[in-house]
Amino acid sequence: MELPTLGEFVAGNGHRLELEAGRVLFHQGDASRSVYVCVSGRINLSLTAPSGRELMVAAVEAGQVFGELAAIDGAARSATATASGPSVVARMSSDEFLGGLAGAPHLAVDMLRTMAAHMRRTTERISARASENTTVRVAHLLIEFAARFGRYSPRAAPVVLAITQEELSMWVGTTREAASRSLGELRSTGTVTTGRGNITVVDVDELTAFARSLSR
Repeated sequence: MELPTLGEFVAGNGHRLELEAGRVLFHQGDASRSVYVCVSGRINLSLTAPSGRELMVAAVEAGQVFGELAAIDGAARSATATASGPSVVARMSSDEFLGGLAGAPHLAVDMLRTMAAHMRRTTERISARASENTTVRVAHLLIEFAARFGRYSPRAAPVVLAITQEELSMWVGTTREAASRSLGELRSTGTVTTGRGNITVVDVDELTAFARSLSR
């Protein structure tokens, strides 16, 4: 019999919650210790930097667990979790979660893999913020999201991303105005178009090539 993944374990044993867009599950600094899995939709994790700027640090998609750090170390929440759009999550108490890990070592291994993947993405974004200009960071983020969250048309290349320009600026660690200027530059190449509450990558390959040309 195939063993359940960590996400399946939490989804199958947790209490389900339906969330509207913008609903906050927990805030940075909260003492809550529940563990969640995204069943459908997307959950954004953000934090407030010492400068006061809001930064996006992770996007949780269906099947992924989040909030596990507070359950493990008992510390305050390190980020704020917000529903990006209509979403469904399952919530499990920290005691149930830790008991599940103790009784099924493969779940603990799955959690470590998830945490490692998140750390790699975070490290890459920190490196990009220090070494790349805003337009390159915007391009790379759109390329990543096209692969992870894009809604593909069956007969065309464009990928529609449900992300606002405000969210984009939080992801790349810049002002909304700077992000808007970078999007304008990308629009001028024909690789990106923008709409109300969404950004469309017209051609992922062309956008990748353009980003590489700017990085040389």
